[in-house]
Amino acid sequence: MVQGDDPLEVNSEYDLDEDDAMSYDNLTVFCQKLLERYDVLKVENKSLKKENMSLLNENDSSKSSIVLKENEFLKRKNIFFSSKLNVIFEGNNCLKN
Repeated sequence: MVQGDDPLEVNSEYDLDEDDAMSYDNLTVFCQKLLERYDVLKVENKSLKKENMSLLNENDSSKSSIVLKENEFLKRKNIFFSSKLNVIFEGNNCLKN
């Protein structure tokens, strides 16, 4: 039996004697409320999935940005060391001659 404001809170205990039986009207109302709560949870779940996908996409784009910046930094560092090596090789060639 669903109870309270928390749609996930369920109580499976009931206080019916063997002689007592739930009327069809009560059963119908219970099922309608259960379906309404299910629909609410379904909508919330869909909303949370969209939010999660949005957050994942943001994280992916920020990761891509970080990778691109790191790549640019490494390219500049590579060019710097390449030019230093050229200077060293030129100096080495001059010493050989």
